[in-house]
Amino acid sequence: FYVFVSNDPFVSESVAATMAQPGVSSHFHAGAAGALTEVPVSTIGRYMRVQLTATGFLQLAEVQIFAPGGD
Repeated sequence: FYVFVSNDPFVSESVAATMAQPGVSSHFHAGAAGALTEVPVSTIGRYMRVQLTATGFLQLAEVQIFAPGGD
């Protein structure tokens, strides 16, 4: 799955188009996510999206986003 971060709203639902959108930072996590999965992005943004690259389901129990220097 991908984690996208941007200061501006995402204009597309397509992975390829979102990756090509100016100002979007993309971070790929290969394989299945575990019970606890961290994806360090080191990017500041107002909008965040988690998106699969294939059809199927992505089940999230909780998503936490921390500010720089926060825990």
